[in-house]
Order: sequence, then C-alpha cells, then structure tokens
Amino acid sequence: PVRSGESTAWELRDLPDEDDAPLAPSPLETAPWLVVAIEPPPGTATRAAPATDWPALAEWFLKLAAGTDEVTPEIRAAAERVTQGAGTVPERIEAVGRYVRDNVRYTARLVGIGGYRPERAAETLRTLHGECKAKATLARALLSALGIPSYPVLVNLSNRATVPEGVALLGAFDHMIVAVPIAAGDEAAFGPAVA
Repeated sequence: PVRSGESTAWELRDLPDEDDAPLAPSPLETAPWLVVAIEPPPGTATRAAPATDWPALAEWFLKLAAGTDEVTPEIRAAAERVTQGAGTVPERIEAVGRYVRDNVRYTARLVGIGGYRPERAAETLRTLHGECKAKATLARALLSALGIPSYPVLVNLSNRATVPEGVALLGAFDHMIVAVPIAAGDEAAFGPAVA
C-alpha cells in the first residue's frame, strides 16, 4: 500500500497472464482480492459493535445463534427415532447426518438477519426445510439430545483464499457445517470427513 494524505493505493504489477484452458478456474477464484473493513471512529455509537478480530466475530455469531439448538421434547424423540438400531457413537453421528441430509429440504431464506441467524432446530424439524445453518443447527440439537457434543463451523465453499487472516469479515463465509469431536480410533468410521 502507498499512502498519500488521506488516500491509500494498492497496486499489483507484472501479474502472469493465465491461459484460458478448458475447465480452468474462474478469474474470480484466482484474481487478487482487496478486503476492506470499515470501522467507525473511536467514540462513535453504533447499533452493533464492529468485529475487530476473529474472536469478536465468532462471539457475535454465537450470541446471534444462542438457543437455536435447544433440545425440545420433539427433538429428543426424533433423535431416539433416527438413531434406533445405531449402537456406537459413530453410528449415531452418521444416522443423524443422514437423517438431516435426506429429510430436510434445502430452501434458502437469506433476507436480512436470516442470512446470518440459524432457524430454530424445532422449527426446522417441524417444517423439514431450511438452508445450511438450519440443517446444521438441527443436526447439532439432535446430537445434543444424544449427549454428543458438536460445534457450528462457518466455512467458504465458493472461492479459494477469501478468508483474510487480519480482517474479520463475515462475508468471507458462505456455508455452515457441524464439527463433532470423535474418540481416538473412531477416525476410520468417518473416512474423508475427518479433518
């Protein structure tokens, strides 16, 4: 970056010219990105505190999603029904994953705060539709009903290298998945899903 008074300029030069090979990645996936985080001046009151770093952004999301994975009697009954015959913890995790994948229709409702706040798990179970956050939250509630801990994980599936290290940016994520700690020795049960 080059600063001149109140302005900052970024320039890249001598970038290699990529061939337009068949099935090559889109230029949007390989072009450099400039990420700008705008923060209000110190002392300025805002409705929401800016996320100045990744832990602050994670805390904001967890507060926004708090309670959406509540285990209701309907969730508990569904968890028992879905895992009937599944004896081991890996079998129960797989049964929950398959149930949510196969029975909850993907429908996106990303207007306003709905683009960020997960639907309540009980509502997703009732309607059997929702987008990734709703499906992940239902899976987490079902696992919780079984005594299996899990965590929401925001990921980026559309573009490579778009999660900057130094700037907390919610727009860097476009999908939510579920992480489940597994016991040593159970890795083989999950194959390529283990990170």
